[in-house]
Amino acid sequence: MTPYGDASASIPLPSDINAAFAAAGARLGMFADRTQWFSELPSTNDVVAMLAEAGTAQGAVIAADAQNAGRGRFGRSWASPAG
Repeated sequence: MTPYGDASASIPLPSDINAAFAAAGARLGMFADRTQWFSELPSTNDVVAMLAEAGTAQGAVIAADAQNAGRGRFGRSWASPAG
């Protein structure tokens, strides 16, 4: 459990993303089966940092339909609503 919810509570990849992954095939390498999708997170960076600290293997990809406390370069905050 993370401060942002259960990192294992990812949802299935959206159908358009799943289709793109299938079309890309082996070119995705290690990323093909290490992508986790969430309906909403405060920050994908926070989840990636938590996974790294927990020893998750290199290549984990975290994506979300929406972020409400995202952080960019130089600590700039931003939000990315769904849609």
